[in-house]
Amino acid sequence: MPCSFPRRVRAAALCLTLMSVGCSSSATSPDPVTESFSGTLKASSNAWHSFTTSDSGSILIQLTALGQPTIAVGLGLGVVSGSTCSLQYVQEGVTLTTQWATTVGDKGTYCLAIYDMGAVNSSTTYTLRITHP
Repeated sequence: MPCSFPRRVRAAALCLTLMSVGCSSSATSPDPVTESFSGTLKASSNAWHSFTTSDSGSILIQLTALGQPTIAVGLGLGVVSGSTCSLQYVQEGVTLTTQWATTVGDKGTYCLAIYDMGAVNSSTTYTLRITHP
């Protein structure tokens, strides 16, 4: 014998089903992307690299290699403006293996800068790692 539910129960069940379908999202957060950038930083200078995020979210930046491992440098996060990197956030006194966590509010093209705070002798090599949406 088939089960039958009162009309109100069926209507409530249908309503809950439709609400749960309406609240679920077919869009998923993209997997984080990890990129590495290497270069040479000259004394009293800076260098920057651009990257593109596919969504807003958390960013983790790490200085993973530095030719002069005992010095501190500055890092900056900003937006590309013409042929320059216009910094919006800076982190000074960054040493080897320092991690810097921040966020971006929108998907788009950003820039990651490294700059000498007066400690670079002539020049030094570096590698930066960034994980972003």
